[in-house]
Amino acid sequence: MKEKLAPSHQGGDVWLERAKNFLSSAGQASYIAQEGTLEEKREYLQKIGSNFRLADSNLLFSYKLPYSILVKNRRNRNWGG
Repeated sequence: MKEKLAPSHQGGDVWLERAKNFLSSAGQASYIAQEGTLEEKREYLQKIGSNFRLADSNLLFSYKLPYSILVKNRRNRNWGG
């Protein structure tokens, strides 16, 4: 029985670790934008985005998953109602 449960337990750990990394990364966005070096900003943008382009001196890009979920739901900032 333990052998059958072990793979699902390991899969749960992988999912949890990915979620932890995502939340940690998302929480760093404000700090990196305000305090980070140009290199840190570049690395962060490469991590969260793709299809980079300039339009009228503005950087445009598409968000990668799961970061695109945060952008899609950003209108729900006031969780208190």
